[in-house]
Parts: sequence; C-alpha cells; structure tokens
Amino acid sequence: MCPLGRTARENQNFYPLGTGLRRNNLRLCRFKESSWPAALALAHPSTTFATPPPQSQPTSKDNQQTRKRKKMGQVQGNLVEKKYPNLLTEECKVAKPDKVLKYGTAGFRDRAELLDSTFLRMGMLAVLRSRKTGLAVGLMVTASHNAEPDNGIKMVDPNGGMLSQDWEGYAEMLANTPNGKVSEALAQIYTKEGISLSKPKDGKGAAGKAGEGGGGGEEDEEFTPIVYVAKDTRPHSPKLAALALLGISLVGGEGLDQGVMTTPMLHHCVRMANGEAGSGPFWGKEEWRGEEGYYKMLASSFADLLASAEDPKKRGGSWFQRAAARQPNPGGVFVDAAHGVGAPKLEALAKVLAEEMPGGRLEVEVRNRVGEGQLNEGCGAEWAQKKGVPPSGVSAANDTGKRLCSFDGDADRLVYHFFDDTGKWVLLDGDKIAALCAAFIHEELAKLGLDKEFSMSVVQTAYANGGSTQYLKAQGVPVAIAKTGVKFVHHEAEKYDVGVYFEANGHGTVLFKDKVLARLIDMQKTSSGDAAMEQSVRRLLSSATLINQAVGDALSDLLFCEAVLRLKGWSCKPLAWL
Repeated sequence: MCPLGRTARENQNFYPLGTGLRRNNLRLCRFKESSWPAALALAHPSTTFATPPPQSQPTSKDNQQTRKRKKMGQVQGNLVEKKYPNLLTEECKVAKPDKVLKYGTAGFRDRAELLDSTFLRMGMLAVLRSRKTGLAVGLMVTASHNAEPDNGIKMVDPNGGMLSQDWEGYAEMLANTPNGKVSEALAQIYTKEGISLSKPKDGKGAAGKAGEGGGGGEEDEEFTPIVYVAKDTRPHSPKLAALALLGISLVGGEGLDQGVMTTPMLHHCVRMANGEAGSGPFWGKEEWRGEEGYYKMLASSFADLLASAEDPKKRGGSWFQRAAARQPNPGGVFVDAAHGVGAPKLEALAKVLAEEMPGGRLEVEVRNRVGEGQLNEGCGAEWAQKKGVPPSGVSAANDTGKRLCSFDGDADRLVYHFFDDTGKWVLLDGDKIAALCAAFIHEELAKLGLDKEFSMSVVQTAYANGGSTQYLKAQGVPVAIAKTGVKFVHHEAEKYDVGVYFEANGHGTVLFKDKVLARLIDMQKTSSGDAAMEQSVRRLLSSATLINQAVGDALSDLLFCEAVLRLKGWSCKPLAWL
C-alpha cells in the first residue's frame, strides 16, 4: 500500500478506468482521455449534466469581436480548446449551480451537492497556478469546522501558504462561469498572467516532478504542472477529490493524490516538495518531505525543545532522565478530535514521538474519533469556543484536573480547556495561546539581545481578549490589530521579523523570517561554550521548526504549547488568569 495514497484495490474502486502510477511513494492518478465521461459518472452519479451548447457558424459580429481580441493581444478560448480538445465537452457534463459562489477566507465552502463544477474547475485553475509559478501547488478538500453536509476546496501556494489574494478573483470568475465558456475564462487568465501553454518562462518543471524541490523539467521539455490533492474524512470528499483530479487532467496537469490528511499536512507537503525554490534557504530537510517526514520534523523538534529544559550546570542529567525519575509520565493531554482526521494523524504522530523520546514521551488520549459521531457535531474547537460549553466526551466528573484540548474537523485549530477544582469548565482560547507562545519567544529573544535587533508583534483582531492584550504589553511584546479573518492576520504577521497570530477560534502560528534564522544559526556557531546563549538559540531554532511556518496547525501548535508549559513548569491554570 502506498503510505500516502490508497491501496491498489481502493484506487481501482475510485478510478477503474484510470491509470494509477507511483511517484516518490505518492499516488499519481492520471486519467485516460477516453475514460473521462465514465469517470465523471462514477465520481458523481447524481449530478445533473448540462448539454454542451450547439456549435454555430460564426457571424460577422463574432468575427469582429474575434479580430478585436486578437488586436488586443488576448489569447482566444479556441486556442485552449485546441490544446485540450476534450475540455469543452467534459466541463459541460458537470452543471454549474444556479448560485454565485465566493472564494472566502479559506476557499469555497457550501453544501457538498452544489460544488461539483467548482471542484472540477479548481483542478484546472491549480494547473494554471503551477504553470505560472513553475512549482507544485495543492488543493485541499475540506470544509474545516463546518457541519458534515458541507464541503469546500482551497488552493495551497508553492510556499505552503494560502492562495495569493491576486488569484482569488480568478477562482471566483472560473467557478461562476457558465457551462460552455470555461475555455474562454481560462484563456483570460493565461493572457492576464502571461502564462505559457507549454512551460514557464524559466523553462523549469514543477517541484516534486522528479522528487526534488526547485524544478525537475528540462529547457527543451514540455512543462507538466504538479498538483497535490488531499481530503478530509467527510463521506462526499472522495467524490469531490476525484472531480478535482479530473479537472487537473483535463488541462494537462498531474494530480498527486495524498489520500486523507489534515489541512496543515497538505500545506507542509507542498512546501517541502518545492524546497528552497518555494520557501527560501531555511525550507527544511529532505527527510521531512511527505506525511512521514511531517511526523519526523515535529517529533524531533519537540524533543530538541524539551531537551533544552534547564542549564545542565544547575541540575544533572537530561530532561528525559529527570522526567522519568519523577514519574513515568511527565503529563498527558486529552484531545477532542471533533470526529475528524486529527484523531488518526495525532495517534500516528504519538507513535513517532514515543520512538524519538524514550522515557519522556507525551501521553495522548484521543476522544471523539472518526466514526464515533458526525464531524464537528457537539464537539471540536469551533463548538467549544463559539458555544462556550464543554465538548461531548469530557465531563467534570471524569476529567477534573486533566489538561484538555480540542481540534476542529481538519485539525488546523486548537483550543485548550479544563475543569477547575470546583468543577467549573474553563476555556483557553486562541488569544491566551498567543500570549503563551509570544511571551516565551520574546523572552528567549531578549536573553540574546535580539528583541531590539528584530521586530516582533502579536497580531490580534478587534475582538481579541483584552486581558491577553494587557498581559502581552506588560511583557514588552508589541500588539498589532488586523481585520478579522485568517488571511488578514497572517498577512499582517508577515510584516514582522517574528510575527505571532492566533484568532480566538484557535487558528494561528508563529512566523520567523529568514534573517532571524540566519542570525540564530550564526550565533549557534559562535557561542563559544556560553551555556545560556546556547540554550536560548536552541530553543528558538527548535521552535521555528516545530511551529508550522505556513499555516495554523493544531498538531504542531499542540506540541509547542505542551513544550512551553513543561519548560515553565505550568499547568493550564496560569493561562486562565489572563
């Protein structure tokens, strides 16, 4: 079985008429052109297919418009149709809903039955984005914290981040284009972006094509765009992912089917596949590519951060030895996974942690697994934060004194909570998590004298917890305000050398600029036995690899929070005082 894809039998069930290929242990599904109609029917048998518009003879008015477009230098839709002759016929078989669709903060989201044509067309747009950048991109099939009947799709850029806002308009235009006009819409994007129908301007292929970042094509070879596709656990996600893969194939791209993943894991895979070409010199390591590499990166960084626990001159032995001497388990965490993909992925990560950290592993107990209830129903980060009540699966009778947390359906949000000694349930939302993370990072920068050399800020919205804002300012940490919405706070955080953001709903991360990492590495080389300097440098470098540098990630944020709580010797209670 392909570790990141499906078994051969599963692949036959989904794509009996396609060709299943492997590339770097990833499942590559390339459809045969003759199989497209049957594949569409298989992917969505309940779809109402539109009839292709009849071909009519061009009128004099049509000829005038055509001459005008040529005079303006625009690429004609018929050139796209000539390049991809099956495009018109096949896109007309998946009817566009009678509704205007919007590309929101996290892509398209709506009732699953309304999104067939959108998924097909986003597969096409992803190919254009890959052609434009010359690198791999991604498509994530999820509606995150929404109810199970909903679904959605969003694009991942080559650096592992969200789709550039400049392209959101193209996504909306393409999703709302009438059947029969998709070729013309694609032609407009080709023209406006100056995209070649064969290869990008530098002649390089997409990262991941040959299993290496930074291009795998040759100057004289036609460029093949690469699109990574993953999905959450919703029952309709396999069908919709199949439509996205079909759209990729229709316009000459290759879809790498990653199977079921958390949203941040797909962002990680795209970022790592493109390497330095996508994210700069500190992109990561070869061994961190793919899902297994994701686990290795988090586990090794978590272990390294905890290993910096104390000055060895003050207390003998490693953190692991001291932890084992005190108690077999230094502290466990109980995770509400919202009946989503975070459950199996966290359990897989916990196994790698146990191998990486013998004697000091993090004990995890997962509740609300896949199949134990409807996705996000009565549980998860969204439920706990918005409703202000405990999620299902936890209670004061059974969980007082335990450290609890909740993911959302695709595991890109994290909130903590606990029952105090009186049985009262206490929520620690994203504002308080931001305060914990930022205070730790700022303290280590200050120890090195880098708090004045580099800019740092916590980005909040107007709805942020006032207590957390006051706490941060008291710690000397600047606070900036951005519009509500993850793409706005993320964009604002990118303006700083170290940018921290967590929305109240628990979606957030910490971003380090390359110049900060370069400075830390230089200090590591020249520390000359200064134990205090070595400790702070080690902590910051470990934090930068433990925290997802592309998007909010519940798994990596959980490990970072757990590490900081252990390093400070805290329970969750101090955070409740903010």
